[in-house]
Amino acid sequence: MLMLYNTIAQNIRAARTRCNYTQEKVAEMLCILTAQYSRIECERVPISLKIIDKLSEIFCAPVSLILENAFDSPKNISSERENINSQIHILSQMHHLKVLD
Repeated sequence: MLMLYNTIAQNIRAARTRCNYTQEKVAEMLCILTAQYSRIECERVPISLKIIDKLSEIFCAPVSLILENAFDSPKNISSERENINSQIHILSQMHHLKVLD
């Protein structure tokens, strides 16, 4: 996932830890499966604004705390884009080499 989800997931995990909640407890409060909540914290699925809003209530924290640093660094986005472009370039070179073999 993009840096955006990584940052949000880290913020959610930190807020949950500060509140001494388990993933199971938060999932129960959100009325979702523990596995689904775990996928959010592990960046396997994007998180909806509805869930972010509910989490802010559960953690008694403003939404801005959950979103903190997720959008304010164009360098992160640029760096992520460069990383993806580099990987695409490497994959295309590997594909080209396979075709020649």
